[in-house]
Amino acid sequence: MMKHLLLALLLTGGLTAGLASAQELGITLKLDAKGRQPEQVAAQGRVDKPAWLGVSFYPYGTQNVLQDGTHQVLQVPVGRFEHSFQVADRFVGGGVEAALWEKKVPAAQCTGPCEWCKKNGYHLENQILYTYGSLARSAGSAKAK
Repeated sequence: MMKHLLLALLLTGGLTAGLASAQELGITLKLDAKGRQPEQVAAQGRVDKPAWLGVSFYPYGTQNVLQDGTHQVLQVPVGRFEHSFQVADRFVGGGVEAALWEKKVPAAQCTGPCEWCKKNGYHLENQILYTYGSLARSAGSAKAK
């Protein structure tokens, strides 16, 4: 059984940002040994200038992405990149988002009232690319009664 599932096609920066560039972003889902439940998400792509990768996980039925989600951010250098993130059990059945951003702004430099900065100590600006996927269990993964 296939243990890796491509969740999103690679997108080019030209399609999302309206610019001609060689930037790409995709996410791949790695399933558990039985091929039924997501256990890891890999974000991969390419950037033509340093950028920030933001990855967020949400449980099923999320109403408030800031409060209910888990958000991770890291800087990616020019060129190809791939970073893996574990999927916590509480997010199985929920969703994942990944985005590339131009800037990370510390809360001390934020110019307005910003709930994101209040909670996380920073916010990201100037989105370059965005993709998302579902963390659903595959068929046959329900526990036997």
